[in-house]
Amino acid sequence: MSEAEEQQHVDISVQRDIRPLYVRAQESLMHLLAKGGYRPGDRLPPEPELARQLGISRATLREVLRALESQGVIVRRRGVGTFVNVPPITVEGGLEVLESLDDIMRRRHKTVHTRDLHIQVEAALPKAAARLHIEEGAPVVVITRTRLVDGIPVAWMLDVLPAHLLSAEEVRLTFKGSVLEMLRRRGKPIIAYAHTNVLAVDADEDLARRLQVAEGHSLLFLEQVLYDEQSAPVAYERHYFVPGLVRFHVIRK
Repeated sequence: MSEAEEQQHVDISVQRDIRPLYVRAQESLMHLLAKGGYRPGDRLPPEPELARQLGISRATLREVLRALESQGVIVRRRGVGTFVNVPPITVEGGLEVLESLDDIMRRRHKTVHTRDLHIQVEAALPKAAARLHIEEGAPVVVITRTRLVDGIPVAWMLDVLPAHLLSAEEVRLTFKGSVLEMLRRRGKPIIAYAHTNVLAVDADEDLARRLQVAEGHSLLFLEQVLYDEQSAPVAYERHYFVPGLVRFHVIRK
């Protein structure tokens, strides 16, 4: 459909609107979402059908969808479809509070589910060994999993613990989704604080598949080390969050 043909699908009042077509189309789509009763998590019609409903070309529709995705209104999941976004999940205490994703969701009366959980013993890679103050190649327990809220993947997490602190068998028996909560239930070592780096990274093919986002989609990356009361490292963590679904803040004074 050409630009001229698209104009024929728009009423006279809109034809007199001097704003760019994609801006008007974006407004029309927002109106459709509101009048159509779409709720967070609902899937939108396929692109050809949605373009017909709005009377625009698929090229214009893609431009509109890109804009709405950047605003957090929708989320596009590769091979699955386009969905109305759930409201951002705000870390209410901010990053200055050491708490798990499960803690945050409990305050919102939601449950975090775990998918693709793997717990295994591996040889420590150089970066993990340096963070944990152990020899490269020393045995470590590696925990990886995808975390979901309301059935939507919001994070992929990797945690590394020295095998001399916890065995893989103990982890398999006591792990319920959060390493921080597992350690706190265990009672020792006592987790006193964490050092966290926050970065923006692009999703590679593997992360894109796990989090159901497009390859290259921006992710919020938290690299963290948990320390005990003697400032000895206990766990090295690499957590990747989907920004449109999880938002962090820091209170500065």
